[in-house]
Amino acid sequence: MDHPNEPMREENAPLLENEPEQIPAPPVDPVRGARRQFSLTLLSFLFILLVSEIVATVVYYAFKANFPNIVDLPGALLFFSSLPAYAVAMPLSLLLFKRIPRALPEKHSLSLPSFVGLFCLTMLLTYAGSIAGNIVNSILTFWSGEAPTNDLQNLADNSPIWCQILFFVILAPIFEEIFYRKLIFDRIRAYGELPAILLCGILFGLIHGNFYQFFYAAAIGILFCYVYARTGKIGYTIGLHMLLNFSGTILTEWFDRLLSSEVEWLFLAGVVLLAVLGICFLAAFGYAIYHWVKERKKITFEVGERQLEPKQWLHALFGSPATWIALVLLVLPFFSDFLLSLF
Repeated sequence: MDHPNEPMREENAPLLENEPEQIPAPPVDPVRGARRQFSLTLLSFLFILLVSEIVATVVYYAFKANFPNIVDLPGALLFFSSLPAYAVAMPLSLLLFKRIPRALPEKHSLSLPSFVGLFCLTMLLTYAGSIAGNIVNSILTFWSGEAPTNDLQNLADNSPIWCQILFFVILAPIFEEIFYRKLIFDRIRAYGELPAILLCGILFGLIHGNFYQFFYAAAIGILFCYVYARTGKIGYTIGLHMLLNFSGTILTEWFDRLLSSEVEWLFLAGVVLLAVLGICFLAAFGYAIYHWVKERKKITFEVGERQLEPKQWLHALFGSPATWIALVLLVLPFFSDFLLSLF
């Protein structure tokens, strides 16, 4: 019951006449949040690369100083430069990237025909990218008078088969797919799936440090990232990566040995197998084109939870000092031979 002496209050009048006015919260700047996310991701990426190089260098020179005979063994350089880096980089990556928010893609299965088609497409992109890389290297050779070196290929050529299988066919696909397709992509996917795929693919190409591998590595990096984005399962891209590295290293070396053998029947076997392989590659390229034409209309890119416009995405990425630091550190090795030839 109202008190008889209490003045009447209008129905919707505020309880307190001096109640402070509610000030709306300032709008959230999506570019600023994306720039922070990109900076954390790229700085973590660069830090892991730096620590891996330091650990590999320290381990190599420690063995060289104390056990020089071991370091001179075939494949020792590959062993000491890669295994310590993998052993340190992966735990460190999981620790650092765990602190950065992520956006996981939904999980879906991939049919066997699609997997085969993707592998054929991978081989086609590798072949086309290798041609592009050789053209660029020919131009650089013309300008500098000296052919750029392919350190990774030289490292593989001087390593025994078991080392190549262990590092190139098994360990490298596992660690690289988890690192580039899983850890990095998951951290930037929320701001737009298509630009995140392109960025991860370009990073994968740049990390190889030479034009021999940049074009095909970037192309398959984009393809593998898309496969992971659509399936949410890193096992598919690991399998594709393993098959690709096996074809490009082990299988190639076996054919080289057969064709260079002085034993007649081994040489003839190599010729026959090479002809069969050539036919298989032509069929694979045909199937890759067929698969692309058939599936290209099904290509879709998910809208991220914090989707940015293309202009906003570029502002967020290139507005971060971490991006420019990464570009300088990753691009410089491409022109190291050319720059050294000028002095």
